[in-house]
Amino acid sequence: MAIKATITSPSARPELAALGRTIVAARSLRDMTRNSLADAANISYTYLAELENGLKSAGPTVLLRIATALGTDTAALLAAAEAGTVPGGGPVGVVADGFLTGDNAVDAILLAAKAVLLAGGSVTLTP
Repeated sequence: MAIKATITSPSARPELAALGRTIVAARSLRDMTRNSLADAANISYTYLAELENGLKSAGPTVLLRIATALGTDTAALLAAAEAGTVPGGGPVGVVADGFLTGDNAVDAILLAAKAVLLAGGSVTLTP
């Protein structure tokens, strides 16, 4: 059985959500975990999670650290976020969307959905 999950985190500012989606997509393309990117950028895991979910903004120093850890520069990262793409790559969809199978996938989706709902976001699950 496959389940499609659309998870939307709350963000008062759409540009923060766009930057967060771009960071997640760029990180995923480079097979980096959130922990590994946070370590490489010398920022906390929690702060990176808030950035990726569009809940916090980042100053120039943090953006430079993230961009460098992702193998790009700040201008390319910001331009990609504005265009809805990944630096050096294709378009960014809603990064939390995906098709997963098996009981572990269902558990993962439900845990993510719970976290988003507690933060005031929205979740749509369709079989």
